[in-house]
This record gives sequence, structure tokens and C-alpha cells, in this order.
Amino acid sequence: MLWPAVASLRARRCGGGCRELLAEVAIREARAAADREREAHPRVQQERLRLAREFHDAVAHPMAAVNVQTGVPVAAFDQRPDAARGVGSGTGIQPGRPA
Repeated sequence: MLWPAVASLRARRCGGGCRELLAEVAIREARAAADREREAHPRVQQERLRLAREFHDAVAHPMAAVNVQTGVPVAAFDQRPDAARGVGSGTGIQPGRPA
């Protein structure tokens, strides 16, 4: 950043009074930078949470559907093994239809 070089040149021209003023400006600039960083942290956390939710929605929900769909043949085999042989091929018990 160019700020330290400019502050140094101004301090030499102004004498002692300007040095105090420039030191105060530097302190305020450091505080402002710390405040900006502190304010950015919650926004970063919110974005991470949003991405995690989006990832969950994109991956976990379809996996749950696959889990439910794979449970249909297992349940069918337990209840009616003869009819369950065609599950998944379109010829046996169809989910949502009475057996």
C-alpha cells in the first residue's frame, strides 16, 4: 500500500504537529480495516452455510430417494417373493399400485 510512503513524506514537511495527526489517521485506518474484516466474517459464514445447504439439497435428497426406491424390492421380497421378482423390470409389483 502507498499509505506509509505518503505519510512519511507529509510528516517531514509538516513538522511535529502533522506527525501526530498522521499517526492518528494511521490508527483510524487500522481500526477501519479491522472493522471491515470483522464485518466480513459473518457474511463469509452465511455464504458457507448457504453452500452447505445447497450441496445437501443437491446430493442428500436424491440419495434418500434412491434409498426409498431400493427398499421397495426388499419389502416386496419379504411379503410376496413370487411377485417381487419383476420389480425394477416393469413386470412385477409397481410402487404406488396395489399388489
